[in-house]
Amino acid sequence: FFCVLVFDQGGKKICGRRMPSHSPTLDILDFDTKVLEVVTARLTAEGLTLAELREHLKQAHSRGIRLLYLTAPSGEPWTVPIIEEAYQNGHFVGGKVTYQVEISNALLTTMRPGTHAGPTAVSGSRVEALRNPSAEIERQLIELSMEAGRCSRFNMDKNLSSDRCRNMFSTWMRNCINHSVADDVLVAFAYEEAPVVEGMVAVRIRGDAMQIVLLAVDPSHRRKGVGMELMRGAYEWAQKHGVAKCTVATQTTNFGARRLYERCGCECAKMEQEFHFWIATAPFNDPVQSDIPNSRPYLGAGELDNIKALFAGRQIQTHCKYGPECQSRLEAELGVKKALLVSSGTAALEMCSVCIGSGPDVEVIMPSYTFVSTANAFVSHGATPVFVDIRPDTQNIDETKIEAAITPRTRAICCVHYAGVPCEMDTIMAIAKEHNLYVVEDNAHGVYSSYKGRMLGSIGDVATLSFHYTKNIVCGEGGALLVNRADLIPTAMIAWEKGTNRFDFLDGKVDKYSWVGKGGSFVLGEPSAAILAAQLEMRPMLISSRLHIWNAYHAALEPLEKRGKLVRPVVPEGCVHNAHIYYIRVPARDDFVRLGAAAKEAKIGVFTHYEPLHSSRGGSLYARYEVDCEESTRCSRSLYRLPIWIGLTDAQIASVLDVIAKALADG
Repeated sequence: FFCVLVFDQGGKKICGRRMPSHSPTLDILDFDTKVLEVVTARLTAEGLTLAELREHLKQAHSRGIRLLYLTAPSGEPWTVPIIEEAYQNGHFVGGKVTYQVEISNALLTTMRPGTHAGPTAVSGSRVEALRNPSAEIERQLIELSMEAGRCSRFNMDKNLSSDRCRNMFSTWMRNCINHSVADDVLVAFAYEEAPVVEGMVAVRIRGDAMQIVLLAVDPSHRRKGVGMELMRGAYEWAQKHGVAKCTVATQTTNFGARRLYERCGCECAKMEQEFHFWIATAPFNDPVQSDIPNSRPYLGAGELDNIKALFAGRQIQTHCKYGPECQSRLEAELGVKKALLVSSGTAALEMCSVCIGSGPDVEVIMPSYTFVSTANAFVSHGATPVFVDIRPDTQNIDETKIEAAITPRTRAICCVHYAGVPCEMDTIMAIAKEHNLYVVEDNAHGVYSSYKGRMLGSIGDVATLSFHYTKNIVCGEGGALLVNRADLIPTAMIAWEKGTNRFDFLDGKVDKYSWVGKGGSFVLGEPSAAILAAQLEMRPMLISSRLHIWNAYHAALEPLEKRGKLVRPVVPEGCVHNAHIYYIRVPARDDFVRLGAAAKEAKIGVFTHYEPLHSSRGGSLYARYEVDCEESTRCSRSLYRLPIWIGLTDAQIASVLDVIAKALADG
């Protein structure tokens, strides 16, 4: 178990404080704002009506507050409409229980090992006050605090990433160690060759009571009596400091912590509802609505001509005209054995998952820095993504770290060609061959890019394309599965046609088709294929126009790179890219924030990209990683994508460059 008590991070007590029924207050919380990286405040009020709450949310919006906390007594009638409002609008609602106990010698006696209430198993650890911890002990405590955060309301709030939760609790632990938020830290040590932290409890005195600020037990030492030893040590510490009362709080769903407290004599003093209201300080600025959007789909005359012809012929069924034409063209131009048009790049990934036989006890290695579809496609079929860090030059999977992630359960390596720049495919294919693994190319970005003369999508066993409206070649929503192994084509065809052998029926091989395997509704509709056919006709112009813009950015930003203000993209030797994205990485955090604000003010679509999957909520639930993906985290906190689309004028490019230059100017 892990037991967490979260106070107002400025050090003021939250639990145990009666909220006044008059003059509600709205206070900015500096600690939370810093570690969560959103402006955070607490609303202190009682007996709110729904109308009053909405008014407070408006006031918070006007002050630029993004996250607003509210704590209310459980079971009060006035909280019912507020709870309903929170649930309906996707805000976090949780429960907190506060315990209280009078500390006595008799209570301490019952907590000794071997007594009725005492631990049934004893770890042999010693509970000591922390004094001058070594770097290794401090590291263990910080790791323990981040693990403890898993039981907190912050971890349960789906709008907060795991990365931000870990940042909060690691910072909170450092503040406990330096005594800025705790009077003392008591640590349960096991002494082997070197001291090992089995658990900890941070305590402080407020008024006539000792408060437990944070209590955590290492997962490998649970159910060994460590938690009770820590509680007994905290009680003895309180007695030594002349205090006979203890308060502690935890989430109502943290049953392990609650059982511990109750076994240690604690009684429930109050139960409360905790709310996190997420406030949009500004509506999302859709790329197309910016003065200079980040992306804008290009449509010529051919798309409409094809649609008109389609309607004139009244033939909108699948596999009619445009779909087969596009597939044949992709097969010929990309050099793949089979191309199947599907409804999205995500659908193509799901078909890859079927082709490689994803299921329970199957692992797929992939980069952490990618879109969620890369992982979800395999998770939805029972497989486990295993995240590997990226290279700092291309933002692609670091091929030197793949082998360390391989286990007996590994089935495939999924590489993502970020920004249309190829991964190091020779190395990846060699690793796959040595370990008998499939290679999946997530080529959503890299249509018509190439690696050492081979088109992306033609190198791995299976691959995907995306024709989403933000990509180089578009049809609104669409994609393609590319198959390079003949033995996988039958599986792909069955999956494409909803798990049936419909193609055998269409070829006259059977008199009716039936369910024969896994599949889904993946086929791209003929109207979308008609649009795609016209786009593929324009492919040389579409890519060359984007390359002109990419090269203009690249040349103009070289001086800022030489000054260390930003890092430009790298295209390795032997690789040809398609100019899907032009990005920069801005290493200095102040510069990064300043550039984002300047671009927003200028209504220019300069946007960040992915949250690393290893630090996402879904990643903690469905995936794993052995080594922290530090480069992925740095990338997510430093990368901006610049506007790039056909029709972007030289004057608009100059405006983008001007905003960057001014934001990154010295001083």
